[in-house]
Amino acid sequence: MPKKINPLSYDLGNALFKRHQEKCSGFNGTAESVTENQIKEATISYKALLIKVGAPESLAESIGTYLGEVAEWCDARSMPPVNALAINASLGMPGVGYFTAAGASEKWQNDVRKCIAFKGYPARMSN
Repeated sequence: MPKKINPLSYDLGNALFKRHQEKCSGFNGTAESVTENQIKEATISYKALLIKVGAPESLAESIGTYLGEVAEWCDARSMPPVNALAINASLGMPGVGYFTAAGASEKWQNDVRKCIAFKGYPARMSN
């Protein structure tokens, strides 16, 4: 039986899939051809993501728990981690917790490029 995912994790994952659709669906290149500008355009800060789903900005420091569940969901379906689009605004990349999440590599830049170029994400998370 699959692990029950926190409702906030679903909301965050669905918001990230929607963002991917809005910002990345027109991209037809390879992961290697994704530019720094495309990464800046596609990513979203933790706080902005929380606001988008109606959650308190104060959860930004603990968002990794929820994004980790999104990463596990993607990894279980052999998809690049869509949570690579969520970043710490002051770092310009995810925080340290990202690198221990399912499907993450040591190089976030490679992961986010794979995410941007990926064409198989669903419109919404499901069980």
